[in-house]
Amino acid sequence: MGINMRKPIPKKLPRLASTVLVSMIINGIKKLYKDRLYDEPRICPKCGCKDYIRKGKQHRLFCRLITDKGPEDIYVHLKQYKCKRCSHKYASNGPFYPDISYGAPIVDTVLHLASTNPYNKVEILLMEMGIQVDRDTVKRWVILFKRRVIKAAGIYADEKPLGVNMLHLLFGVENVKKLLKKHPNLKPTGVADETYPCIKGSKKKLKKRIEKGKEKGKNH
Repeated sequence: MGINMRKPIPKKLPRLASTVLVSMIINGIKKLYKDRLYDEPRICPKCGCKDYIRKGKQHRLFCRLITDKGPEDIYVHLKQYKCKRCSHKYASNGPFYPDISYGAPIVDTVLHLASTNPYNKVEILLMEMGIQVDRDTVKRWVILFKRRVIKAAGIYADEKPLGVNMLHLLFGVENVKKLLKKHPNLKPTGVADETYPCIKGSKKKLKKRIEKGKEKGKNH
């Protein structure tokens, strides 16, 4: 008697729930991260001394958004310190992994998507959310954070909608309602009409450039 094997469930590309959700992601990144100051002091990473002198601020790129006027870089600011013992200069803790230019929530989002999608598809999915990360960068991060990609695959196993996972990865909440409760200054009323259509054209152009690049690559 033969064994009846279950047919594999066809993989479906995750889709964003709504334009409201997309605009909440874009506006959430702007309002929660743009020009945010991280000034919590830490011990000297070189000698462990707790005594320091403040030495201005350091500007770090958190991510690049796609807007109607072109790319918009979102920066955060980290306090700079100088150790009183060894004179080593260092910055306060911020939302970054060591030696990675983009913010950790963006990196985690990329790794989450890369656990179930090829690099070029990750680039397109991020583009649909108004976040620009090229496929070469996606590949580099996957190689650097191999263990985190495996963990991200476990996050996706529950088959929750993509948008819900994105809110969790970017803002630490499960849905728009919880995002508004945590950050009441983010109002969804009118956001979709005012924000999403204006970036739609830019994303379409960027998508065409990506497809054009693929065709060019095939011809070489």
